[in-house]
Amino acid sequence: MTNPIGTGPYKIESFAEGDKVKYSFNDRYREPNKPYFATVMLQGGGDGATTAQAVLQDGEGDLAWAVLADRQLLRELEAAGKGVVGSIGNTAVEHIAFNFSDPKVEIDGERSSLQAPHPFLTDQVVRQAMTLAIDRKAIPDFFLGPDLEPVAVNIVTGIAAMDSPHTSHEFNIDLANQLLDDAGWTWTGDVRSKDGVELRVTYHTTDWRARQRTQHVVRKGWEAIGIRVQLGQFDPQSFFAADPADDPDGILLQKFYCDVEMFSMAAPSPMPLDYMMNWYAGPNNENVAQKDNGWWLPNIQRYVNPRYDELYEEARATTDATRAIELIIQMNDIVVNEFVVVPLVAHTSEVYAISNRLLHENVAASPWEPLYWNIANWRTVEG
Repeated sequence: MTNPIGTGPYKIESFAEGDKVKYSFNDRYREPNKPYFATVMLQGGGDGATTAQAVLQDGEGDLAWAVLADRQLLRELEAAGKGVVGSIGNTAVEHIAFNFSDPKVEIDGERSSLQAPHPFLTDQVVRQAMTLAIDRKAIPDFFLGPDLEPVAVNIVTGIAAMDSPHTSHEFNIDLANQLLDDAGWTWTGDVRSKDGVELRVTYHTTDWRARQRTQHVVRKGWEAIGIRVQLGQFDPQSFFAADPADDPDGILLQKFYCDVEMFSMAAPSPMPLDYMMNWYAGPNNENVAQKDNGWWLPNIQRYVNPRYDELYEEARATTDATRAIELIIQMNDIVVNEFVVVPLVAHTSEVYAISNRLLHENVAASPWEPLYWNIANWRTVEG
């Protein structure tokens, strides 16, 4: 459809496929004296760097979205003084997820089965030591920098009412080593072991450069505490493949045929109950991704915690928003403070460039809506 009819503030004047769309004022718009601009031109194509340059340096546009480019380059473009880089929320979390099942054991044709607990990642002390050994402050620079994408301390982030005050992050190799010493994990050469079990992990993610660099920081810390690490880096289309049937090599995130995975998840709404299902096992563990449900269900870590399930079920049933928020914070605290996940970076939902000509606050960027949702109220700083 190249000429849709709607009730918005603008209507299509011209459309060039793969190039640009010109919108003009809708004189039948429901709000009087709006919109403020007579025309709006949307230009497609280009990468993050070139679209940012068009706004921040060349002055050829007023707003560009999805300007995913090197943060230093964006700072240099901002120095021209024609605009700034903005970001929307930080509702997505780059994180490490531990597998609570053993990917090396196959039961009835299924690896990472609920029937095969992981030999050491089910030990909270091991997960705590691994968390302490990650230099999280070094990681945001691999993404968009700590000013736009800071270190994450919660798995629920970017929603102010649900920002838990009960979590923190610490990088402490000495304490991590002490915890493993006290738990009986002894050194044999460059790896620790106990009762014949060695601390060796396979650690998978996508082949995005920022994630590759993060892997190397994490591996350095883990190897300093006696954990040997084998890295895996895969094409995103394989790692996030939509259908488990398209995954003959066991790369798919949902199958979790490794010990540790790293990826990003975002709460899809301001009341993120669906998001919290990622750690809910459910009656008879029916919410756990496994072979008999085609790996379609969200609890890919095979994490089973009756207390978490109780909190989730109460949150799902309550009509009291204040109580639901309290319960979501408690669920966040369980998975973070019991080291089920390790939050690394709070990703922004959108990075955009905006010219100084536009009144920035009227853009009203939101992580829950398209960037242009409030375009009827956009205007220049002069009014």
